[in-house]
Amino acid sequence: RDAQESRGLGDVYKRQVHDETAAIMGGISANAGLFSNAEDLSVILKMILNKGIHNNKQMIDSETVELFTKNHIKNDSLNNRGLGFDKVRIVSENKVYPNKKLSNKSFGHTGFTGTMFWVDPENDLIIVFLTNRVYPNRDKGSFYKVDIRNKLFEIIL
Repeated sequence: RDAQESRGLGDVYKRQVHDETAAIMGGISANAGLFSNAEDLSVILKMILNKGIHNNKQMIDSETVELFTKNHIKNDSLNNRGLGFDKVRIVSENKVYPNKKLSNKSFGHTGFTGTMFWVDPENDLIIVFLTNRVYPNRDKGSFYKVDIRNKLFEIIL
């Protein structure tokens, strides 16, 4: 602890964050936040797409990958969830989240600030979309009004 303080490492962790809970905890919190880049995320997502294999080495057991990415909500066509991921689901009569062209085997995550990643094994697809809808302000309207995530899928698929 003394070594960290003498080197000023505490200042390194003082970052401006756009999540209020993380902000009141000094910018370090396990409640939320994606602190990575698209290239590094793609490595992890490729490994999951490859059933836990990275560089010809089994990093995560394939059964664990299956367990975390399959739907765990039974007898409910509107709500599909994996243990660690969102799944394609119906959110209204005419709307499928996040996009109707994704397979039922697909999985992903959408974040509060607008970030998103999605993996679709049937289409051999990985999408990483990093954005910040709360910077420079919290005008929620524009991000959601243009339906950017859905349009991104429409362009790609």
